[in-house]
Amino acid sequence: MKFKFFIIIQILLFFYIKPNKQVDPFSEIKITSKRAVCQKDKNNKALFDFTYIDDVLVIFADKSSARSEKLSIKINTNKVNQSKIKSNTVNNESPNNLGNIKKITLSKNVFLKSENRNIKSDKAKIYPKTKICKLSGNIRIEQTKQNKKDIPITTECQNAILDLITKQISFLGNKNNPVSTIIKLESHPVSKKVKS
Repeated sequence: MKFKFFIIIQILLFFYIKPNKQVDPFSEIKITSKRAVCQKDKNNKALFDFTYIDDVLVIFADKSSARSEKLSIKINTNKVNQSKIKSNTVNNESPNNLGNIKKITLSKNVFLKSENRNIKSDKAKIYPKTKICKLSGNIRIEQTKQNKKDIPITTECQNAILDLITKQISFLGNKNNPVSTIIKLESHPVSKKVKS
């Protein structure tokens, strides 16, 4: 029964969430915070760790955004062979230097916003090369109705994986903390009362 419910949620998400295929979210990243520190890695001189602290705001090229109390980005300053980077093209655009950014980690009061979806979690790890975001801890995902086909959905879980291109989310729960979803159908044609 739980597996069937998971498949139903995946199908709903697939058909009712429109992927943003026009703009690569990582083609430009703007980060602001109250404090920032840059440190060179002790073992690899080409690797730098940028840490942003207090009231961190990240705005991506596709106008999605992220907020948290702390953000860490690992950047490799060695030249990256662009021919080896296969997953960095969106709609046949030329690849950017995403191979230099290994991982972006947001922690403490993480809030992500993209179109009609708001996500809260304790931690988010974003992998620009694969365009995957791994969420963990006290996750709450709310999708609001902006268009006719949108269905308002609220999901809570402890772990989730978000594809940043297709916007598909896989929710992960366990025996003690199962995936919990509320689907609001009151404005959906199926749930309207028929006069008899």
